[in-house]
Amino acid sequence: MRYSGTWETLGADTRDYGGDVVRTRTTGDWAQLTFNSTGVRWLARTGPYFGIAQVYIDNQPVATVDLYSVSTQYQQTVYETTNLSAGNHTIRIERIGKKNASSPTSDILLDGFDVLDKIAPTSVTNLTAASRSSVVDLSWAANTEGDLSHYSISKKVGDSSSQDLLDIEKGTTNYTDANVTPGTNIVYTVRAVDTSGNQSSPSTVNFNAPLGRVAASGRYDNKSPEVQYSGTWETLGADTRDYGGDVVRTRTTGDWAQLTFNSTGVRWLARTGPYFGIAQVYIDNQPVATVDLYSVSTQYQQTVYETTNLSAGNHTIRIERIGKKNASSPTSDILLDGFDVLDKIAPTSVTNLTGSDNRLGSQLSWSAPEQQDMRRFDISRRTPGGQWAIVGSADPSKRSYIDIEAPYNGNYQYRVESVDWSGNRSIGASQPTITRGATPGSMSRSSQCPTTGATTVRTATELQSALQTANPGGVIRLAPGTYQGYFLMQRSGTLSSPIWICGSSDTILTRGSTSAGFAVHLEGVHDVILTGMTIRNATQAVALSGSTRVTVSDLRISNTGQEAIKLRYNTTNSRIGWNSIDGTGKVEAEYGEGIYVGTSPARWCEYTNCQPDASDGNFIVRNTIKNTTADPIEVKQGSKNGVIIANTLDGAGLRAAGVTSLIFVKGNGWLVRDNVGTNSPSSAFAANIDYAPQPDWGKSNVFVGNRATSPDSTRPLVAVRENVGNRVGCSNKPGSGQPISNIACG
Repeated sequence: MRYSGTWETLGADTRDYGGDVVRTRTTGDWAQLTFNSTGVRWLARTGPYFGIAQVYIDNQPVATVDLYSVSTQYQQTVYETTNLSAGNHTIRIERIGKKNASSPTSDILLDGFDVLDKIAPTSVTNLTAASRSSVVDLSWAANTEGDLSHYSISKKVGDSSSQDLLDIEKGTTNYTDANVTPGTNIVYTVRAVDTSGNQSSPSTVNFNAPLGRVAASGRYDNKSPEVQYSGTWETLGADTRDYGGDVVRTRTTGDWAQLTFNSTGVRWLARTGPYFGIAQVYIDNQPVATVDLYSVSTQYQQTVYETTNLSAGNHTIRIERIGKKNASSPTSDILLDGFDVLDKIAPTSVTNLTGSDNRLGSQLSWSAPEQQDMRRFDISRRTPGGQWAIVGSADPSKRSYIDIEAPYNGNYQYRVESVDWSGNRSIGASQPTITRGATPGSMSRSSQCPTTGATTVRTATELQSALQTANPGGVIRLAPGTYQGYFLMQRSGTLSSPIWICGSSDTILTRGSTSAGFAVHLEGVHDVILTGMTIRNATQAVALSGSTRVTVSDLRISNTGQEAIKLRYNTTNSRIGWNSIDGTGKVEAEYGEGIYVGTSPARWCEYTNCQPDASDGNFIVRNTIKNTTADPIEVKQGSKNGVIIANTLDGAGLRAAGVTSLIFVKGNGWLVRDNVGTNSPSSAFAANIDYAPQPDWGKSNVFVGNRATSPDSTRPLVAVRENVGNRVGCSNKPGSGQPISNIACG
C-alpha cells in the first residue's frame, strides 16, 4: 500500500475492517495498491460527510465513486472489477475535490482493498457432528489459505430443502445447532469462502438426531423431562394458579422450548399478562403461528395455541422468543406453563361404582386404571328420571368423592365419567341410587320430657340431691322457681334409658354471679338429657367434661362471665341444640364464646395428659346465639368429625381481640352447613389454625349452604387453610360483593 499526501486515521471503530479507516482532506492526495491478479475491490465507509473519488487502473481513469450516503455504512464495496488480464496491475484512488450536493465535504476514505481471484479454497476437512443433550456440535479443521474470508454452513433435514444457517468467521472451526428435531436425519454442509467470494467444494456429514423422549397423550408440566430447552429459562415465581405451581420464562431472543410427541394434536399452556411478549410457534420446524402473550391482567393456565389436525406419528412443537411484543407490553419475554398432547381416544370408563349416605354428603367410590392422559373424573347427579348435572370433579389420583351439596331427604343417582386432557369423555359408569336422610342432629326436646315416674324438685338442695341419686331411666323435673348454686351431675343413664333433667322457661338456674363458676356441670356422664330451663348469672352456664351421648336442648342462657356452653376433656357424641344464648363474656371478653368445643392446645398437658382434647363427633344444631364477645361457636384443635348445622348467629357484640368470625373451626373433619349469620366483622366462617405448633389441625372441614352479611366485602365468607382437604360448597351465599372463599368452591 502506497500513499501520497496527508492521510489521517479517522477514529477507531470495530465496524471497520481492521478497526479503522484513513481519510484525506487534500485534493490530489492518493492511495494505491499494486497486485498480481485479475480483479480488485475497494472497501470504504460511506456517509453524510464524504465526497467523490477518481479510480484509476494502471493509470487509466475507470470510475468516479461517490462516498455520500444518508447514514454511515461500514466495509462497503464502493468499487470492484474482475475482468483484468492476468499479471500485475495497480489500483489508485484520488481526492478530486468534488462532492455530492448533500455533502458538506469532498473528503474520501479508504478501509482496504481485496485482491480478487477465481481460485476456490480447498475443501474443509475432518468435519464431524456429535450429539449433546438436545443440540448438535459441528467441528472441522482450519483452512490455511491467506485469502480465506469465512465458512458457510447449511443443513438439510430429511426430504426438506437445504437451509442456510449462517457464516462463521475464519478463525472459528466449530458450530452448535440448537434447532434439532429429535428422530430426524440431518445432512450438514460446510464450505470455505475466500475474499473473492469463491467457495470450496462442499464437505458434508450425515447425522441422525436421537429420538429422545417422545410424549404420549397427556399433560406435561414445564419441569417434565420430555420438555427440552435451549438458552436461559428461569422459574417465574411459585403460584398455585399455574399447573404444577409455576411457569418458566426466557428473556433472551432465540431461546426456545420444545416437546416431541406422538399424536395428532398439541396445546401450549401459559400465563398471559401485561408484561409478556410475542412468540413464534413451530411444528416440525415449520413456523405455524405467532402468539401474543399480552393481556391487560394476568391470566393463568391459558390455552395460547392449539392444533388438532396433524398426521398420525411423531411431531415436535417448539416455541421461540423472537424479540417482538405488543405495543402495550414493556417486554418481549415469553412463558411456558406446559403442553397438552391431544388425541381423540376416550379414556377407560370407571368400574365398581358404589355409593352411600354419610355425615358429610353422598359418598362415592370406584375403580379405574392409571391412565397417562387422565385429567379428572366428573361426577354427575340427578333425581331418578331427571336431568344429569355435574356436581363436582375428582383428581385423577382419587377413587372417591363426597357430594357435599346433596340435599337432605332425597333419592339421588350418580355417574362418574373419566375425562382426559384432550377433553374426551368415557361412557358414564353405572348409576347407584343413594337415599339421603333428614337433616342430622335430631335430639330429645323439652316437650318430650316424660311425666310418668318423674321426681319433681322445688329447691336447689332438692335438685342437688336428685342429681346425686339419679338412675338410668330417671326423670328430674324442676318446678318453676329460682335455683341458686353449683349443680354437679356425675350419674349416668343408658342408651335406652337416659336420665332426664327437665325444666321450663320459668325454671331459673343461677350461680348468683358471673364470676362464681359453673351453673351446671355434667362430669364423666353418659346418656343424660338437660332440657328446657333458663340459666343465667354464672361464669359458664353448662359444662360437659369427659362425657358422651349428652343432650343439651331448649335452654335459655344469658349473662355469663365467660362461655355459655362448654364441651371439653374428650366429650363425644353429644348434641347441643335449640338453645338460645344471649350475652357472654361479661367478665373476660376473650373467653366469651357462645358454644366452645375442646381445649386450647396450650393446656393439653394440664388437662388431657399432653394429648389432643378429642371432643369428637358432637352436633351443634339450630341454636340462636347473639351478644357474645368472642366467636358464637368455636371448635378447638384436637376435635374431629362434628356437625354445626342451621344455627342463627349475630356478631354485633364481638369485641374480644382478634375475633372476626361467627364460627371458627380449628379441628378436623367438621361439617358446617346451612348456618345463618349477621354482623360478621370479617369472614363469618373459618377453618384455619392460629396456633403455630399445631400444623395438623384445621383440615378436611366442609362448608355448605351457609350465608352471612359482613361490612368487609374484601374478605371471603368462608376462609380456610389451603391444600389440606378443606372444601367449600358453591351454595354458600356471601354478602353483596363478597367472595365465597379463598379457595375454589365445589
